[in-house]
Amino acid sequence: MDTPQNNNPLNCNRRDFIKYAGMGVAAFSVGGMMMSSNAGAASISSVSSDELDSEVLIIGGGVAATFAAIKAAEQGAKVT
Repeated sequence: MDTPQNNNPLNCNRRDFIKYAGMGVAAFSVGGMMMSSNAGAASISSVSSDELDSEVLIIGGGVAATFAAIKAAEQGAKVT
């Protein structure tokens, strides 16, 4: 069932938009995988084996990770 196009300068409906966006994401993903290499990867012998004692381990430094660390610390958890 087609719906009338109202003021759509690109002449693209939602279904086509999602289809083309998905194809674009897939193309960039495949291209990124083909271009990547392990040139910057560390060898096993150079990886440190330090142990950390922590109640909450936050990996990353984005907005969500920052707020998670703050809230855990406010509750008294040892945050690393």
